[in-house]
Amino acid sequence: ANIIAQTTGIYQPQDGIINIFGGIIDAQETISMKRGTLNVYDGLIHSYGEYCNPAKGNNDGSEHTGAAISLTSNDGYPGSINVNIYGGTMISDNGNALYEGIAMRNGSPVAASSLVESINIQNGRFSGERDYGAVSINKAANVSISGGKYNTNIESLLTENYRIATNREDDRFDYPYVVVSK
Repeated sequence: ANIIAQTTGIYQPQDGIINIFGGIIDAQETISMKRGTLNVYDGLIHSYGEYCNPAKGNNDGSEHTGAAISLTSNDGYPGSINVNIYGGTMISDNGNALYEGIAMRNGSPVAASSLVESINIQNGRFSGERDYGAVSINKAANVSISGGKYNTNIESLLTENYRIATNREDDRFDYPYVVVSK
């Protein structure tokens, strides 16, 4: 199935599981997660919304970041966020392909700490606006990146078992950085 929206493609404010096996999601804010589990296996997730970091807390709906996948913590929503990416293409024209952070309202964070329990990236293609990076992790502690191709260098997010290598495949110009084991 395809989702083409003027504002938010998928908004997940409660516990539950979203599985994406293909298709196209194209919106200003493509996937906005405040709770639940997101599993991406394939498909194109494209955002063209305005970049915002930190997100502006609004307590009523998605918080705009411009990211293809946006994970924003807010104490007003019970539960946690888990993300597993096994494939697919995540693109943001103006922000990060994947953004994680705590929204701010009137200069104060809307959550005491990140409510992201885990981010697990095993594969996929990630393209963000080059000035902001393909992936932005601001507060989440349990991040595992063991694969994938990126348009910006994400080496600072990798654990000691992985490193960045030069992509030598056909998509090397769009995604010059690839995560490999050491």
